[in-house]
Amino acid sequence: MSFYKFLVVLISISLIISCKKKEKEEAPDWASAQDQSIGDVLWQDIYKMVDEEAQSNGVSSIRSCGNVSLNPVSGFPTTLTIDFGIAGCMGADGRYRRGKIEAQLTGKWRDSLTVVTVNPINYSVDGYKVEGSKRIENKGYLNGNLTYDVTVSNGKITLPDNTFFTWNSNIQYEWIEGENTTFLSHGLPGVLDDVYLIKGTYSGINRANLNYTSIITSPIRRELSCKWPVSGKLNITPQGLDTRIIDFGDGTCDNDAKVSVRTYSIIVQMR
Repeated sequence: MSFYKFLVVLISISLIISCKKKEKEEAPDWASAQDQSIGDVLWQDIYKMVDEEAQSNGVSSIRSCGNVSLNPVSGFPTTLTIDFGIAGCMGADGRYRRGKIEAQLTGKWRDSLTVVTVNPINYSVDGYKVEGSKRIENKGYLNGNLTYDVTVSNGKITLPDNTFFTWNSNIQYEWIEGENTTFLSHGLPGVLDDVYLIKGTYSGINRANLNYTSIITSPIRRELSCKWPVSGKLNITPQGLDTRIIDFGDGTCDNDAKVSVRTYSIIVQMR
């Protein structure tokens, strides 16, 4: 082989290796998008349970396997406790929960200016441990719908493999359907016909130890009859990386969410 041909082959091999390395380096990391979907589902699930039990005046619904209590049983402020026990139990929604959720209420769930402070205590769902504090404030009516300002501070989700990510949020829930129905015997219809539109921002540190920020660009539709968000979009930007777009779908109740960045896209399964 002539030196010229050898040089051409060497350059070609180098270019192929360089291109493959560049392609590998540019392939997006999905950690932030997966963490966002996990956090969304777990914290919104806590909201749903406190919402339902707060409106039931401490009478446990058939969807909750936990023991529910109010202290004091009448008047405000009061503390609502949902205790799933150390061993845990499986709810009617198929989720296995352990530990406790405590919520301090300054007034009735539907009353303007009521503040509910929620703290999970040694609490986990299907092996996902949830820590932090959630504050829910009833802001009264906006465009004819009750609205709630909801913040999560010092949030942390530890996965079954002991990896974790941190989570903070500042969002607004607009109650667009189901307000006219209240908790009935055995929880029917209860909150199952409730629908919220969610707007706002998130931030934290993902499992790859990168800071991220996120903003809802199209209101997320949360139907409490479904475990997962059914529609809406948000942008999530990990530190030093391109923005990821998460699309929760067209209104179908499923655990799929489409994540896109540049020319890449995948479907992630929400927990």
